[in-house]
Amino acid sequence: MINQELTANVKGYIAPNAIVQFETDFYLSPTAKILGSCHIGAYTYFGDFCLIGGVNIGRYCSIAPSVKIGLGEHEIAYVSTHPFFMGSKNGFAVPDGIGVPRDLSKQKHRPPKIGHDVWIGTNAVICRGVTIGTGAIIAAGAVVNRDVKPYEIVGGIPAKHLKWRFAPEIINRLLDSEWWRLAPEDFVGIDSSNPISFLDALGL
Repeated sequence: MINQELTANVKGYIAPNAIVQFETDFYLSPTAKILGSCHIGAYTYFGDFCLIGGVNIGRYCSIAPSVKIGLGEHEIAYVSTHPFFMGSKNGFAVPDGIGVPRDLSKQKHRPPKIGHDVWIGTNAVICRGVTIGTGAIIAAGAVVNRDVKPYEIVGGIPAKHLKWRFAPEIINRLLDSEWWRLAPEDFVGIDSSNPISFLDALGL
């Protein structure tokens, strides 16, 4: 379900059963796919060949090519990891009554939550149930299976802390400012290369 007035930049595939909610226009590459129900913040974009399951994602996020977010995860404690044993036929002609459905209320099955101004690098995988804080950076190829704090940079398999983007006092000021609530026209003529002067110029 999409607001048809705001789909000029939505060029990719959206599954028939997906519900896509958004505040204003976002960009979906022609080769990207949304397979689950999503909430997408203003001016977020998805690069080529992204596969997006269910997710709640903030404003001004940059999603590089071939990123996978919130796709289904199998139960590893069941007798088999095959969908048959989780109550799904997956299109096969098999008898009813096979398997036990997953408990989708468990944290590990919930859609991930991604804050504002998050950059997710090429080929990264964001697992279900995780929260990625505002301003975080996910390195290319990382597999994120734990929460990531605001303005934290993580990388690796599984993803681990690499560094912070800024000093704590700058991180706190950025979070308190909530600059991402502003529209692009508010940033015209403002130097964005320095967080402090940027916030000063905005009066935040």
